[in-house]
Amino acid sequence: MVDLVNRPPHYIVNGYETIDILKAYFPNDPLMWNAGKYFLRAGRKGDMVLDIDKCIFYLQEKKQAIKEAEAEVAIPQDIAAQLQRLEMADD
Repeated sequence: MVDLVNRPPHYIVNGYETIDILKAYFPNDPLMWNAGKYFLRAGRKGDMVLDIDKCIFYLQEKKQAIKEAEAEVAIPQDIAAQLQRLEMADD
């Protein structure tokens, strides 16, 4: 009997369970976890194009999160210019 709750066949390939792969690669990253989930199951549960679209959605969300995080730590231009002047004054 197929166990659709604990071992759904669309999440098992060559004996490997998707959840084990996701835990190993993305233990603390829900956006990458979901992208990986849809990538690994693409075409195995329903519409492959839909799974690819979902994967792309989560990858775009991750990309945006990275850009936002980088923007938060970026030094504003006026402060960067002041730091550069201070460094030049020390020389």
